[in-house]
Amino acid sequence: DSDRILSGKAGSDPFSGMRQTERKITVGKKRFSVRAFFEPDLIFTHLEIDDKPALLKFLCDRLVRKGYVTRKYVKTVLDREAFTPTSIGNGVAIPHGDQNEINEARVVIATLEKPILWDSEQVDVIFLLVVKMTNDFEIRRTQAFYKQYIKLVGTDEQVNVLRNFQTNVDFYKYLIK
Repeated sequence: DSDRILSGKAGSDPFSGMRQTERKITVGKKRFSVRAFFEPDLIFTHLEIDDKPALLKFLCDRLVRKGYVTRKYVKTVLDREAFTPTSIGNGVAIPHGDQNEINEARVVIATLEKPILWDSEQVDVIFLLVVKMTNDFEIRRTQAFYKQYIKLVGTDEQVNVLRNFQTNVDFYKYLIK
Protein backbone atom coordinates (compact mmCIF):
# COMPACT_ATOMS: atom_id res chain seq x y z
CA ASP A 1 0.00 0.00 0.00
CA SER A 2 1.58 3.27 -1.12
CA ASP A 3 0.18 5.21 1.83
CA ARG A 4 1.90 3.04 4.41
CA ILE A 5 4.67 4.60 6.45
CA LEU A 6 6.90 2.62 8.72
CA SER A 7 8.85 4.32 11.46
CA GLY A 8 11.30 3.34 14.16
CA LYS A 9 12.96 4.99 17.15
CA ALA A 10 15.31 7.93 16.90
CA GLY A 11 18.66 8.09 18.67
CA SER A 12 19.74 11.01 20.86
CA ASP A 13 22.43 12.23 18.44
CA PRO A 14 20.83 14.05 15.47
CA PHE A 15 22.28 11.62 12.97
CA SER A 16 22.58 8.42 15.00
CA GLY A 17 20.11 5.75 14.03
CA MET A 18 18.89 7.66 11.00
CA ARG A 19 18.58 4.50 9.01
CA GLN A 20 16.28 3.08 11.68
CA THR A 21 14.11 6.21 11.84
CA GLU A 22 13.64 6.98 8.18
CA ARG A 23 10.15 6.73 6.73
CA LYS A 24 9.64 4.23 3.97
CA ILE A 25 6.90 4.31 1.40
CA THR A 26 5.89 1.22 -0.51
CA VAL A 27 5.28 1.73 -4.20
CA GLY A 28 4.05 -1.49 -5.74
CA LYS A 29 6.57 -4.09 -4.62
CA LYS A 30 9.39 -1.57 -4.18
CA ARG A 31 10.02 0.48 -1.05
CA PHE A 32 11.97 3.68 -0.98
CA SER A 33 12.97 5.95 1.81
CA VAL A 34 11.52 9.43 2.09
CA ARG A 35 15.05 10.27 3.18
CA ALA A 36 16.06 9.91 -0.47
CA PHE A 37 14.26 13.19 -1.21
CA PHE A 38 15.62 15.15 1.78
CA GLU A 39 19.04 16.10 3.15
CA PRO A 40 19.76 18.38 6.10
CA ASP A 41 21.96 20.68 4.02
CA LEU A 42 19.08 21.29 1.59
CA ILE A 43 16.82 22.55 4.36
CA PHE A 44 17.07 26.24 5.26
CA THR A 45 15.28 27.73 8.24
CA HIS A 46 14.44 31.40 8.82
CA LEU A 47 16.19 32.70 5.71
CA GLU A 48 16.34 36.46 5.34
CA ILE A 49 15.60 36.76 1.63
CA ASP A 50 12.93 39.21 0.61
CA ASP A 51 12.31 38.45 -3.04
CA LYS A 52 11.09 35.36 -4.89
CA PRO A 53 13.64 35.30 -7.77
CA ALA A 54 16.56 35.74 -5.33
CA LEU A 55 15.22 32.91 -3.16
CA LEU A 56 14.73 30.56 -6.10
CA LYS A 57 18.22 31.32 -7.42
CA PHE A 58 19.70 30.67 -3.96
CA LEU A 59 17.92 27.30 -3.64
CA CYS A 60 18.71 26.21 -7.20
CA ASP A 61 22.37 27.19 -6.76
CA ARG A 62 22.62 24.72 -3.88
CA LEU A 63 21.26 21.99 -6.14
CA VAL A 64 23.68 22.85 -8.95
CA ARG A 65 26.63 22.73 -6.52
CA LYS A 66 25.65 19.20 -5.51
CA GLY A 67 25.14 18.10 -9.11
CA TYR A 68 21.43 17.34 -8.63
CA VAL A 69 20.34 19.70 -11.42
CA THR A 70 21.90 21.38 -14.44
CA ARG A 71 22.72 25.08 -14.54
CA LYS A 72 19.65 25.55 -16.78
CA TYR A 73 17.29 24.37 -14.03
CA VAL A 74 16.96 27.76 -12.33
CA LYS A 75 15.71 29.32 -15.57
CA THR A 76 13.05 26.62 -15.91
CA VAL A 77 11.90 27.28 -12.33
CA LEU A 78 11.70 31.04 -12.93
CA ASP A 79 9.92 30.51 -16.26
CA ARG A 80 7.42 28.17 -14.60
CA GLU A 81 6.70 30.79 -11.92
CA ALA A 82 6.14 33.47 -14.58
CA PHE A 83 3.67 31.17 -16.34
CA THR A 84 1.71 30.04 -13.27
CA PRO A 85 2.59 30.88 -9.66
CA THR A 86 2.96 27.90 -7.36
CA SER A 87 1.58 29.20 -4.07
CA ILE A 88 -0.95 26.72 -2.68
CA GLY A 89 -2.36 28.52 0.37
CA ASN A 90 -1.40 28.54 4.07
CA GLY A 91 1.69 30.59 3.15
CA VAL A 92 3.21 27.66 1.24
CA ALA A 93 4.64 27.48 -2.29
CA ILE A 94 5.81 24.47 -4.30
CA PRO A 95 7.97 25.78 -7.14
CA HIS A 96 9.41 23.32 -9.62
CA GLY A 97 11.15 23.27 -12.97
CA ASP A 98 11.72 21.12 -16.02
CA GLN A 99 12.44 17.51 -15.13
CA ASN A 100 14.79 17.26 -18.13
CA GLU A 101 17.23 19.46 -16.18
CA ILE A 102 17.17 17.17 -13.11
CA ASN A 103 19.95 14.66 -12.46
CA GLU A 104 18.67 13.40 -9.08
CA ALA A 105 15.31 13.89 -7.40
CA ARG A 106 15.34 16.00 -4.22
CA VAL A 107 13.16 18.39 -2.26
CA VAL A 108 14.71 21.63 -1.04
CA ILE A 109 12.93 23.33 1.84
CA ALA A 110 13.12 26.91 3.04
CA THR A 111 11.31 28.80 5.75
CA LEU A 112 11.62 32.56 5.68
CA GLU A 113 12.08 35.01 8.53
CA LYS A 114 9.43 37.22 6.91
CA PRO A 115 6.86 36.26 4.27
CA ILE A 116 7.44 37.43 0.70
CA LEU A 117 4.98 38.22 -2.06
CA TRP A 118 4.51 35.16 -4.27
CA ASP A 119 2.34 36.53 -7.04
CA SER A 120 -0.69 37.68 -5.02
CA GLU A 121 -0.10 35.70 -1.82
CA GLN A 122 2.34 36.02 1.09
CA VAL A 123 4.54 32.92 1.38
CA ASP A 124 7.11 31.87 4.00
CA VAL A 125 7.37 28.08 3.57
CA ILE A 126 8.79 26.84 0.29
CA PHE A 127 9.24 23.29 -0.97
CA LEU A 128 11.27 23.36 -4.19
CA LEU A 129 10.19 20.09 -5.79
CA VAL A 130 12.97 18.55 -7.85
CA VAL A 131 11.19 15.42 -8.99
CA LYS A 132 11.41 13.27 -12.08
CA MET A 133 8.52 11.40 -13.59
CA THR A 134 10.15 9.70 -16.55
CA ASN A 135 9.21 6.10 -15.75
CA ASP A 136 6.50 4.21 -13.89
CA PHE A 137 8.51 3.84 -10.68
CA GLU A 138 9.36 7.56 -10.53
CA ILE A 139 5.74 8.51 -11.21
CA ARG A 140 4.40 6.21 -8.49
CA ARG A 141 7.15 7.26 -6.04
CA THR A 142 6.36 10.94 -6.64
CA GLN A 143 2.63 10.34 -6.22
CA ALA A 144 3.32 8.57 -2.91
CA PHE A 145 5.51 11.47 -1.81
CA TYR A 146 2.76 13.98 -2.63
CA LYS A 147 0.26 12.04 -0.51
CA GLN A 148 2.61 12.35 2.47
CA TYR A 149 3.48 15.97 1.65
CA ILE A 150 -0.17 17.03 1.85
CA LYS A 151 -0.18 15.86 5.48
CA LEU A 152 2.66 18.34 6.21
CA VAL A 153 0.91 21.43 4.82
CA GLY A 154 -2.81 20.69 4.95
CA THR A 155 -3.69 23.08 7.78
CA ASP A 156 -2.34 26.29 9.31
CA GLU A 157 -1.43 24.30 12.44
CA GLN A 158 0.66 21.84 10.44
CA VAL A 159 2.43 24.62 8.55
CA ASN A 160 3.12 26.45 11.83
CA VAL A 161 4.98 23.37 13.06
CA LEU A 162 7.27 23.70 10.03
CA ARG A 163 7.71 27.45 10.53
CA ASN A 164 8.85 26.95 14.10
CA PHE A 165 11.84 24.70 13.45
CA GLN A 166 14.99 26.58 14.40
CA THR A 167 17.52 24.28 12.72
CA ASN A 168 17.73 22.26 9.53
CA VAL A 169 18.57 19.14 11.54
CA ASP A 170 15.42 19.43 13.68
CA PHE A 171 13.35 19.95 10.53
CA TYR A 172 14.99 16.94 8.87
CA LYS A 173 14.44 14.71 11.89
CA TYR A 174 10.77 15.69 11.86
CA LEU A 175 10.46 14.75 8.17
CA ILE A 176 11.96 11.29 8.60
CA LYS A 177 10.41 10.37 11.95
